[in-house]
Amino acid sequence: MSSIADEVKLDESELLHLAMQAMRQDRHDEATRLLKRAHEDFPQSARVLHLLGAEHAQMGLFDRAVAEMAEAIRLDPSLTAARFQLGLLYATSGRAVEAEATWQPLEQLSPEDPLRLFKSAMVHVLHDEFVQGIDYLKQGIAHNEINEALNVDMRRLLADLEQRQSGKRSPKNAVQPVAVKIPPPMKRVTLTAYDRNSDPTSGT
Repeated sequence: MSSIADEVKLDESELLHLAMQAMRQDRHDEATRLLKRAHEDFPQSARVLHLLGAEHAQMGLFDRAVAEMAEAIRLDPSLTAARFQLGLLYATSGRAVEAEATWQPLEQLSPEDPLRLFKSAMVHVLHDEFVQGIDYLKQGIAHNEINEALNVDMRRLLADLEQRQSGKRSPKNAVQPVAVKIPPPMKRVTLTAYDRNSDPTSGT
């Protein structure tokens, strides 16, 4: 059965709206089809590439997600959410140097901007500096009143770090906590951003 998107010419915003509906309902095949169509019609759209990258990250296709988010921020360097998420993709793939280089421009944000604070936390975590990472995570969560979905992931990482620190203070025969894992970018974080019609946690 053909959809409305197949029968009429839709603009970029309409295709993105339909794609986000499909993403929310975990209809990955439909979301991907719509986003690929949007990319064909609007190849210079950073918004389309950001969403397509988020969808591929959700599907576990990290190489594609990296390429798409990297192109998104090349087309629009102001997409701080895409930049933060691209850094997460690099970090979760063991590419720490590239993650830090990608995150570096976030230093230009306000000192209280959650993405800048979360970025600082990630950098410390990559260097096994968990005390500093915990501090920055707490600050970021406290200042992030826009994207609760992002706070959910950051709270999980915070709990992981605190468990690890607690394990260090326990007796030698205590059960060691699991290894810290930086969460990859998830679709709910990106969708929250577009629901608010702004770059998430940018303070705009």
